[in-house]
Amino acid sequence: MKRINNWNTYLIVGIIGIYFLILIVIKIYKKTENIEKSDEKLYKNREKDKEFVLNFLTNNDNKNIYTLGIDSEYGTGKTFIVEKAIEELDYKKFEIIKIRCMLLEKEEIYSYILKKIRKILSKNSIFTVSFEKLSNTFLKTIDNKFFGGISELLSQNIVIDEIEYFKEVIEKLNKTIILVFDDIDRVNDTEKIERILSFISDFSIKNIKILVLFNSQNLKNINEKYNRNYLEKYIPVTRKITNIPFIELLKKEITSNNLNEEDFKFLYIIEKKDIYIYPKEYQKMRDVFQFNYDFEILVKGEIEIGSLEFSPRMIKNFIEEVSNFLKLNSEWKIEKRLLIAYVFLKNLYYDEFYEKIENTSKSFVEIFPIKLNFENKDINLTLEDLDLLENIVKNKSNILSNENKYYGNYKDINDKRIFFDDNFFGNSHINYYLNKIGEKSNNLLIEEKLDIIEQFLKNNENYSVETENLLIYTLFNYPLYLDNKDYKVKERIDKIEKAIKKLTYLGNKEYLSAKEKFYRKFKESLKKEHIEEIRNDFDKIFNEFYHDSNGNTLFYLGIPPGISAMEAVIILGTIEEQERFLDMILYDDKDKISNVYIEAFLKSDIKKSELSDKIIEYFLKDKIKISKDTLYKIIENMERFLFHFHIYNNRNPLKKFYKEYLENLKIQLEISKNNNSEIFKELNFIEKVYNKYFDFIDKLLEMLNDNKLNIVNRGIETNISTKTIKPIEKIKNEDDEKLKNEKLEEIFNMGIINLQSIREAYKEVNEKD
Repeated sequence: MKRINNWNTYLIVGIIGIYFLILIVIKIYKKTENIEKSDEKLYKNREKDKEFVLNFLTNNDNKNIYTLGIDSEYGTGKTFIVEKAIEELDYKKFEIIKIRCMLLEKEEIYSYILKKIRKILSKNSIFTVSFEKLSNTFLKTIDNKFFGGISELLSQNIVIDEIEYFKEVIEKLNKTIILVFDDIDRVNDTEKIERILSFISDFSIKNIKILVLFNSQNLKNINEKYNRNYLEKYIPVTRKITNIPFIELLKKEITSNNLNEEDFKFLYIIEKKDIYIYPKEYQKMRDVFQFNYDFEILVKGEIEIGSLEFSPRMIKNFIEEVSNFLKLNSEWKIEKRLLIAYVFLKNLYYDEFYEKIENTSKSFVEIFPIKLNFENKDINLTLEDLDLLENIVKNKSNILSNENKYYGNYKDINDKRIFFDDNFFGNSHINYYLNKIGEKSNNLLIEEKLDIIEQFLKNNENYSVETENLLIYTLFNYPLYLDNKDYKVKERIDKIEKAIKKLTYLGNKEYLSAKEKFYRKFKESLKKEHIEEIRNDFDKIFNEFYHDSNGNTLFYLGIPPGISAMEAVIILGTIEEQERFLDMILYDDKDKISNVYIEAFLKSDIKKSELSDKIIEYFLKDKIKISKDTLYKIIENMERFLFHFHIYNNRNPLKKFYKEYLENLKIQLEISKNNNSEIFKELNFIEKVYNKYFDFIDKLLEMLNDNKLNIVNRGIETNISTKTIKPIEKIKNEDDEKLKNEKLEEIFNMGIINLQSIREAYKEVNEKD
């Protein structure tokens, strides 16, 4: 029995020992936790900010000043500076209470902080018998102070007494309590802010130091009364933290994420006037696009350097998103500069850039016009307009010598067809641009119109550029046409617009757009060999997205699933995947060209003679099932089907002129065929192409039900040089004539030369030096 009692004693002592050991471990852990330091380093030019905060917290010579405000914008690093200052404190002499103002209800302000202080007092063996009663009475009178009541008049004196007594209790503590109020400017509740300021006022005492982190402008936006004079009663001293230069912020985050600084150097134009905007790997691109209005110079001259402020948090978020995107870019295959520029603008110019590009089908220049300001207010031009006018003047002699006896004069300039006589109108006519420069165009000869534009450019070299969209153009390296080859500029613009569209639909692991979710599921199916398997997979995925999507779907009632799916494949996929999906649509429609097939084809980026020829062959074999609306779409987009023939007349004919338009195409083809007839024997494939095109147009005319029209337009004769086409030079060096013709057919099928240029090409490769 005695032995059992001894064991019980040992057990009790052991349990008590373990209990106290646990308490000691917890205490040690809390102490080490209090002095645990972050590995992240402070910016050098913010060391003074930290020292200022540290001096305020440790210096007791500042009589009656117990509150310091740190006034800077959200995300600039106020909290980080305070944390770094606190890390250097002696934990034995300080206790820290952090108050996240946004997370507390207004009724909780006093009670929450008092409970925190009570714990500190208890931990330091400061107890009062009436503490609970004192606390409850204090809180009750505080409520009366703010909300009124029967005892409001009496409570005022009670509150003062209670506060004074509570201060006396706190002053027994031989440590300094640091209260950190964060996000007071994001509360958006005046009454709650007043309670916080009231607490600060009530407890500004020797061994309580208060830090208030806020942005004065945000407080003013909540209520105009929160100006400096008002806040000074509660926060007598404030400090703005030192601004960090953009490049320094950028370099730090680039290094932290193990990225290549060279990829980001084009962004340095934002801060440095003397920086070269095109880093090493973009030098070739810079050489290709020698802009007449160099965006580099424009940006340096027009944007006020230093007017753009970026917080560390903004740059951190930007670099982290870029880092995630770059990891996925092996799959996306987007040019690095475009990707970085997009994410930069999305994060730091959200309103100016990202909000404008969401859910829009407009082109880049339509969304982001660069407006020019001239002394004459009647002039209404954009930089794109000015680029076009410069090129019109540059081509003046060519325009005047190339007047066509059927259509009058026109010229393809900057990927636009510009007409110069009065038989046409609209924004494709020279008169449209004359009106934009404030000039009348009635009864003027073409040469006179061109002279007016030339004189305008000479007289108006001084203008200012609106900077709203200028930086966006610069970062994307958006090209102008003047002094550049049209096809290179067009390729670059197309690349930029596709990258923007693609990135707009892309998400991350937390959020994926419906289009990307669909594409990720479907892309593996597109690799399968058998079309039937692709079709079955598509059915399953469609059912999943249409019926079980919880609203997040790309398939909607009234839009054929094949069209919605094709849009996703176009934006996120490859040309090969687009072709494969077209094959699936054809299979689904039992090997007949359907409305869905034509619409999907017209939306696609596919530009291959094999596909255009295949569609024509299906028409000629009557393997079609299309509606009248689809027939109209085909007629309006004939350049997509007559792959080898450049169409010179109006690309968007009115519906009532469809028959006339097709008849005119036949005339153009006939003229072109006659011009090329001398080479049919050597290049026999050419005549076959002409005949196929004639038959196709006849089929379309037949489908229009023979509606008779009185007006018949004549065709256009052309004389196209091929001397600038590089493959021609290579073919010319071949000795074997048969091989030359085979290679001509090869580049013809690739679309490098067409029916209008084939004769010139044939002559050039066969001419003897």
